[in-house]
Amino acid sequence: YKLAEIGINYRYFSDGIRVRKFPRKYFFLYPDYFYDQWHGDKYVSTAYMEYLLANGLFKELYKSAADLEIINDWLANYNEFYPFTNEARNLTPFNPEVLTLTLNAIDAHPQGAAFDKTYLHLLLANNAFNEGQNKTGITYFKALDIKKIGPLANRWQYLNKTAIYNQLLQLAKSLAVNGYHQEAMALIESTNDHSYKALIYGIMANYLYVNHHETRAFVYLDSAITNEDKMTTSALSFFVDPRFPIINTLSGIGGTTLSQQAKNMFTEMSPGLKGGGLINYILGIAWGGNYHRAVAAIPQQGSVNNELQYYAIILGEEANRLGAREGWDRLAGQWNLITKDYIYFKDQN
Repeated sequence: YKLAEIGINYRYFSDGIRVRKFPRKYFFLYPDYFYDQWHGDKYVSTAYMEYLLANGLFKELYKSAADLEIINDWLANYNEFYPFTNEARNLTPFNPEVLTLTLNAIDAHPQGAAFDKTYLHLLLANNAFNEGQNKTGITYFKALDIKKIGPLANRWQYLNKTAIYNQLLQLAKSLAVNGYHQEAMALIESTNDHSYKALIYGIMANYLYVNHHETRAFVYLDSAITNEDKMTTSALSFFVDPRFPIINTLSGIGGTTLSQQAKNMFTEMSPGLKGGGLINYILGIAWGGNYHRAVAAIPQQGSVNNELQYYAIILGEEANRLGAREGWDRLAGQWNLITKDYIYFKDQN
């Protein structure tokens, strides 16, 4: 009876719906409420896991290695990120301490050695760096098998994959700003192919140059351009083209040579991508308050709608600079999400 599979509907993204089959025992082992509906907001919490750990029931409930792997499903569901909308969001806070307690329980479990700890180590490393606990962060990074991140992300669908690769990106940023450039670049090099590397190196170069005035940004930029030259553009699975952050960084640094390189990169794009390339070219110029030059870069032959969009993105760059001012942070976040600082995979279904 417990092993018989039953189908269940669940919500995915805003109005998406997925149908999957699970053995009945899965719903007893999954450490939260798993619902057969898709209209309501999603609540995932640590309450049940906290109860199991506090009462010594962890080993009693999770007996096999396969049972333990359900915990990775729970982590993936909790950390799904829903871009461009507040719908279907997870509304309950996650207590980071539970991650440590869960890892300790798995380490003490007879079948714990077979459990894939990649997600836990990734989350714990980021949590530690976010709290300023850099020694703990690098310890968890060293425990992380970076070659397993890609296979882990491919277990689930595109929103989960999006969340995991943004965890990877955040960890690379934390490593770099704390001087662990070799580790950051090893993390980026562990990704699937040249398109992944070009995108992440480009985002890193922009992040380090714009936010930290870091001279090592040029090393990341060079790696981004090298990988961009090698990537196969016909097989991209990203919502944002990997060349966008490279264009943004080149035009932001400026100078005759780099500006022309940025312009060449977007003018050589296909018609469907050229608009996004131009947006990033203008955004890069606008960085640092070069608004007159940014306005001058707006094409004279475009439509009124396009012209308004270009003015809006220039204001978005001002919003980044004045993010503390009420209302500006929303505009800043909108453009960061779709241009230069976020990895978002397309729905492959």
